[in-house]
Amino acid sequence: ERGAPRGSDGFVFDNEKWGHPATVDPVTVRRSTVTEGEYSAFVDDGGYDRPELWTAAGRAWLADTGATGPRYWRWPDGQWEARRFDRWSPITPDAPMVHVTRHEAEAWCRWAQRRLPTESEWEYAALSGAIEADGVWEWTASPFEPYPGFEPDPYAEYSAPWFGTHVSVRGGSTATPQRLLHPKFRNFYLAERDDIFVGFRTCALA
Repeated sequence: ERGAPRGSDGFVFDNEKWGHPATVDPVTVRRSTVTEGEYSAFVDDGGYDRPELWTAAGRAWLADTGATGPRYWRWPDGQWEARRFDRWSPITPDAPMVHVTRHEAEAWCRWAQRRLPTESEWEYAALSGAIEADGVWEWTASPFEPYPGFEPDPYAEYSAPWFGTHVSVRGGSTATPQRLLHPKFRNFYLAERDDIFVGFRTCALA
């Protein structure tokens, strides 16, 4: 059952209402999110200069931004550094990759011959304990859409205006309140957002 069960205790966002049947085909979901070390291999392999790895929207984003690497990375003295708040330090190979757009996540997946999980796949894996929480939001392959029978809560502008234009992200970052960190929690961002604490995990191709 995807979504919050009816009669759930505590607060539930309107876009999580209500639970409904969802089918998930057999899938292999990676237990952890992609790391900084793994992402740097993609960058070092010319990932940002290989248009065949990017979707049309991703290529447009590259053209608009001129990006040659992740937003908060630089290469000053022969090694990658990442900006963490107000300081620069060498990347941590085993740390979760963060501050990447959905376009960058999709390009990495093509390079690695993997794919992003759908919302249903992510939620099922989280409920079954098959994946670890790594302290970052996670891009999914799913657009942000209403559940069947959706009705806006009193704050009608929270979810409804963004259906169909934003992308669903799951999990939660180190900055997310603890009470919201559960497998049913949904968030949503535009695919070009990279200023948030967002990374991604992947699935094996069928």
